[in-house]
Amino acid sequence: MPSTHSLDLEAGSSQYAYINDGDQTGLDLSGDFTFEMWVKMESQPGVGGRMVLISKDDETNRSYFVEYENNAGVYQIAVIVFSDNTTYDLVRFTETLSNATWTHVAITCDISNAVATEFELFLDGVSQGNGTVVTDGSVTAIQNTTIAFKVGSGLSDGRYLDGLIEDVRVWNDIRTQPEIDTYKCLVLTGSEANLVSWWKFDNDATDSAGSNDLTLSGSPSYSTDVPLCLQTTTSTSTSTTSSSTSSSSSSTSSSSSSTSSSSTSSSSSSTSSSSSSTSSSSSSSSTSTSTSTTTLFYTPPPSIKIFDIKPVSRTMRRDTPTINITNE
Repeated sequence: MPSTHSLDLEAGSSQYAYINDGDQTGLDLSGDFTFEMWVKMESQPGVGGRMVLISKDDETNRSYFVEYENNAGVYQIAVIVFSDNTTYDLVRFTETLSNATWTHVAITCDISNAVATEFELFLDGVSQGNGTVVTDGSVTAIQNTTIAFKVGSGLSDGRYLDGLIEDVRVWNDIRTQPEIDTYKCLVLTGSEANLVSWWKFDNDATDSAGSNDLTLSGSPSYSTDVPLCLQTTTSTSTSTTSSSTSSSSSSTSSSSSSTSSSSTSSSSSSTSSSSSSTSSSSSSSSTSTSTSTTTLFYTPPPSIKIFDIKPVSRTMRRDTPTINITNE
């Protein structure tokens, strides 16, 4: 089904969604991951302000978080992973999330890479590069903690998101650019490989891919404002019928020609042939075409008569010109 609602979080009301660590499965990410979500800001963070998109961090138990920041008037998206409570990799991307339009945000983490290429940001399916390294802690594995997983909040001071959020996905692998771009507007099946959790926020906070149902805190509401492409796209399952072509084999029949020569007449040969008739049809998920070719049989006009010429004697008359045939 197309998306019908998004989760409307108000920073002033300390609203967010969460699942306690003891209730979750698969959100203790230790290595590669991809976070995806649609976001539409309702306000921008003030100077020094921070709004968390996704987190598993309360500054005492630290695993990871992604947040939208205002650093001295510069808007940035920050991503951080911890190997322990004091060792971490931090990268920032200078980007602005709009109040007026929906933006698809995706962050990938290749934990085996050096921090300079460890993270990659995609906005609306387009790579924004690897960001600027702030801290290099040489993290090779993310710390497993007992803190809750949250959407729209994190850390000890809350850092609440003020905006709409929709179609949040957590993967435990690195999604490629074509995958991110292609699937950002598609409704998943929920059984895709490496999909840990998927919250559509269509009037509830259930996990459509697993068992990590979220609990709402602060009584947030649901909005009918959703990304346009999610309103119209119904499924990732595309039905495409392979092209098929059938051809009939050609058949040709020829009658034997009858020819006799004499000084004054010769008969023409009569041949009838049937040429191949081929029909091809192609069909796809959205278009269907068919073509056919028919060859007409030749029929002599009534004015032409075919005579049955009887053989003449091989003895030529003396007055018949002699034609000498030589082999060269």
